[in-house]
Amino acid sequence: MAWDKDQYAAELAAHNAEQDARRETERTAREEEKRRKAEVKRLTAAIATAQTDRDSHHKILEDTRAEVEELRKQSTPEAREKRQAELAMREAELRQQLLDYDHRDAFATIARKHHIHDKAIKAAWDAVKAAGYRVESDKPNPLVLSKAVEALKQSADYMFQSEPKTAHEYQPGVNGTGGHWGRQSLPENTK
Repeated sequence: MAWDKDQYAAELAAHNAEQDARRETERTAREEEKRRKAEVKRLTAAIATAQTDRDSHHKILEDTRAEVEELRKQSTPEAREKRQAELAMREAELRQQLLDYDHRDAFATIARKHHIHDKAIKAAWDAVKAAGYRVESDKPNPLVLSKAVEALKQSADYMFQSEPKTAHEYQPGVNGTGGHWGRQSLPENTK
């Protein structure tokens, strides 16, 4: 059997063509596999996102159902009556606080006229309330408050400033000098 150069070249060309076709098929298969893996990865991420969205929507749905149930409970006549009673109590409480403020303010004005120390006004108000004064009317009664201040003057005189001196009271002298009755004159060197 003789070696035929043309036949060998043809067989080699066929073999090389076969190898090239196989390599092209393998390359195409690898690219297809990469594309499929990328598609699987994208779909897996989409599924995870959809599951997360589903879970959050279930939570929202549960919360909404609970809220609807709570609103149903609140819409019963008993619940409305209870809420109205709570609001009425709160309104009464706020009205009482306003009345207390009005009476306390009127008391402070009268107390200042009776020379109670400014720092003692709150304590004086507390003492008057403890002694039995009740905030009941819309308008404070100045006569009742004045009597309360007078009573306080007897029991807690330390809350009051000393009365201002009149012109006819004895006034001590300046720098150890003798005092006098009536108006005090200053020494000549201080004028």
